[in-house]
Parts: sequence; C-alpha cells; structure tokens
Amino acid sequence: MALPFLSAYWRNLIVLNYEVDPLILARFLPLGTELDLFEGKALISVIAFNFERTKFLGVIPTVPVTDFEEINLRFYVRRTVGDEVRRGVVFVKEVVPSTLIAATARILYNEPYEARPMQHSFSTFHEESGGTLSYEMSVGTSTVLVKATTQGEQRALREGSIEHFILEHYWGYTQQADGTTSEYRVEHAPWRYWETTSSGIHGDITSLYPAALHAALKSAPHSTFVARGSPVSVFAYQRFHPRYDTSLFPKTDVRGYLLYDGGCGLCSWWVSKTTSPLTTIGIATAPLQSDWVAETLSMPSEQIVDDIRLLLSDGTLLSGADAYIYLLKRLPYTGLVGVVLGLPVLRWVTWGLYRLVNRNRFTLSRICDLHPRVPRS
Repeated sequence: MALPFLSAYWRNLIVLNYEVDPLILARFLPLGTELDLFEGKALISVIAFNFERTKFLGVIPTVPVTDFEEINLRFYVRRTVGDEVRRGVVFVKEVVPSTLIAATARILYNEPYEARPMQHSFSTFHEESGGTLSYEMSVGTSTVLVKATTQGEQRALREGSIEHFILEHYWGYTQQADGTTSEYRVEHAPWRYWETTSSGIHGDITSLYPAALHAALKSAPHSTFVARGSPVSVFAYQRFHPRYDTSLFPKTDVRGYLLYDGGCGLCSWWVSKTTSPLTTIGIATAPLQSDWVAETLSMPSEQIVDDIRLLLSDGTLLSGADAYIYLLKRLPYTGLVGVVLGLPVLRWVTWGLYRLVNRNRFTLSRICDLHPRVPRS
C-alpha cells in the first residue's frame, strides 16, 4: 500500500462559496480537466482551516512547523480516466503563516502558496457543539478576518447537497509550466458539518487574487458552512500529458504541428527559417491563432498564445522549452544537443532561457524590425 506523501489533521473548516462565470474560470483550468458544476453553476470557495500534526510520509513531523493555519481559494474540476470520473480541485492561492511550508509546497508541488502572518480563534467554539470560530491574516497593512458562527448539531453529508459537492472532491490538479498537468489523490473519511447563522470575510481579501475573480468575491456568498474535518492523507503527484483530438489537422500525413504565435514577429521569422528542416521530420507549422487550433485545444485565446506548442498526431501536446527539446532531438545534426538540453539540470536552465525570451519576444520583434504573419489582437 502506498505511503502518503503528507498526512495531517484538517480541523474546523470555514467554507464560503461564491458563484462565478464559468468563462472566467476557463482561463485557470489545468490542461486535461473540465469544470465541475453544481446545479449548472461554477463555484469558487474560500476555505479557512487548521493543519495539525503534519507529517511527511505519515511518520516524519514537519518540524519546526507541524501546526499552522491555511486560507485558500479553490474551484472544482473533473477528469475522466477510462470509466472513472475523478472529481478534484484547483487552487488559485493558498496562504499559510510559514515561509518554510510555503516554499516547500511551491518547490515540490508547484502549488501557489505564499506566507503571511496568520492566527485563529477557537475560544468560543466547541468541536462537538459548535460556536464561533475565526481565522485572521495580514494583507499589506490591513487584516482580513474569515469568521463563522454555527447553528444546530453536526450533520452527515447528504448526496446532492452543496456540502456534499464541495467536500467530496478527492483529487488535486495543478498546471505545470511544461504543458503537463500534475494530479494527486487526497484521502479522508466523509466529513460532518454545521450550518451557519452568520459567516463572512471582514476586510479586502480580493487583492490576493486575479482581478477577474474580484466581482464574485465581493458578492454575497452562494452558500456557507463549517466542516469538522478529520485526518487527511495527500499522496505524491503524477504528471500527465493531456490528449487532444487531432482530427482537425489540415494535413493528415504529418507527425505533428508546431504551433507558434503568428502575432509575434520573432516567432514568425524563426519558424519561416526552419520550415524546411521541420518538414523532413514530418512536422508542419501553423499559427496558434488558426481557427482549427482554438477548436482543438479548447483554451481561452489569451492562454493559447502564451507559449509555443507542439501538437503531435497521437494527441500529445508539448509546450515551451519542451517543444524545442523534442524537435532538437529529432532534427538532423542537433540530436545530441536535444539530449543534453533535456537532462534534468540543463532542462531547468533551458526553461529559464525560454521564459526570458518568451516574455520579451514582442520587444525583440520591434528592435529587430521583425513583422508578424497575423495581426496581434
């Protein structure tokens, strides 16, 4: 039986859910996942809770910090694997008080963690009968307080309820820079919950999150509740390359398509210089702005052109530096270069150089007077 990568007790969760336009969330979707809707509505959740007795591999305490608060913002997705539908969450941001914990999570899982001063209050809360509980964090020079007061007794989850939908997601998904998506499993017993008489966020929490989500977070919550929590196990992640339908390929006798930003002069120039050698290995080229590309990749237009992409005939999508490394390995006379650049440390350096050029490609285009093939939108 696999050991969990991380185990902890997740305790006393305040859950505030907000309705948001599904088109807004589409830009944050990891490749290979789709939105999971509740009664046709897309929801984001602010969740504040305590991590306690945190351990690596189920046995090694995460000293010097084993107990700490977390406030996160997440939304809900699903992924179909064979006959199994995996219902999971995607985190927009996770805030903890420990710089060490935040850095470890960013490095090992590429999760969007950051550290801020935090504290909690359970002084008027009883873990069996409920009461009032709160979590507080510093945002700039201000304080944000997430607070709730329960009513009645703890309830068991009822299938089809909002509480069941929010809490019964047992997978996590994170978009990786190389075009893959990481997937990890979370395991815990079904949680019990309290309804609330009052709950809310005091202070401006929106500055932590993308502007597209501000309107939703400033609206009245769709629903709120407090969950009791339980021991939780988080297992190591696996990366996968999403598979895409390639039936819309303009040419069917190719190994794949190199997809570049036709609105970038630098990209258009270098692709024009390499079309001939790419053809020898069965790779055709097309602008990312092509209609068939948008229909095939099903991404928001601004996300599609973020990176150069290589879509292979088997449906595999490679992005960024990994697309270059793949091509270098297969082009005449550059195979060894591709193998070397694909080694772990040099691959990291290659990705760094790629991001530097990619961020400045329009500036380089102007300096070198390189003209795009399609107008920038």
